Amino acid sequence: MAPGLHAVIHSIVKRHHNTYGIGQADAGVFGVYNSFKGLCNLADNLIVLNPALTEEWLDRGGSQIGSVRYYRGGERNDKGIAALVSIITEQLAVNNIDILYVIGGDGSLKVVNEIAKKNPTRSIVGIPKTMDNDILWVWQSFGFNTAVEQAERAINTLRSEAEGTRRICLIELFGAESGFVAANAALGSGHVDAVLIPEVFKALDPTGAETYLDKIVDHIRMKVQARRKNPHAVIVVAEGVETFLCKMGAIVGGTEVTKGSFISQLRGLIENRVRDAHDEPVPVFVNQPRHYIRAVPANTYDEI
Repeated sequence: MAPGLHAVIHSIVKRHHNTYGIGQADAGVFGVYNSFKGLCNLADNLIVLNPALTEEWLDRGGSQIGSVRYYRGGERNDKGIAALVSIITEQLAVNNIDILYVIGGDGSLKVVNEIAKKNPTRSIVGIPKTMDNDILWVWQSFGFNTAVEQAERAINTLRSEAEGTRRICLIELFGAESGFVAANAALGSGHVDAVLIPEVFKALDPTGAETYLDKIVDHIRMKVQARRKNPHAVIVVAEGVETFLCKMGAIVGGTEVTKGSFISQLRGLIENRVRDAHDEPVPVFVNQPRHYIRAVPANTYDEI
């Protein structure tokens, strides 16, 4: 999911109807419900699309036709992808689909590439969908600007929560391999005490990563102790940090980082080492506002 999906869909439908004259009478432009899952059974998952309908979707967030993670049999390996591509190829042939647009991320576009190989006489178009802004040669991917805007709002609200309750807030934002959303939202907010992004950890070994995190915790301790009357802090973490720490086998708080463990380990490390100016412990809470960000309507920049 990403802000701006409906703008992309409407643009495609409008172009085919108004510029190429492809309407329901001679052919048709169709949407497919539920992503690849729907492509595996087009008879039950097609919806006729026209500019009047898709224009109604423009002010809505999310996706009216659905954005579903799906791999046949739950497999994301080459064998599973091959089986999925085979079924989709058959469905395209049976239903006389000449052009297929797929709006998706890395996993989806890998499948799209395989579909294109199996269908050399059809136009298979992959449209990158990522709020991370991590696509080579693309200055800003659609949804990124809105994601930063919404993330900044979340940060500012959570900062007020942290300050009012005298706690430290850990906010995990998007960023599988890049920290653009985290860094830009933090810069825009101005209320963030530390930002952790994948790019930094990609260049470190396990010892360097541990040293870096130790310095971050020391920095947070100084920030908290300087706020004698209202001890609090805000830390923003891009989700991809954990991925690189896992790959290198880094140790955080005495335990090796595994999938899904880093934020809890970082929280424990801070709680064990950070005390306020009165030598009292400072509670830490975690927030992951992803669902409040990716399903909102796109702002004007991303719509354009």
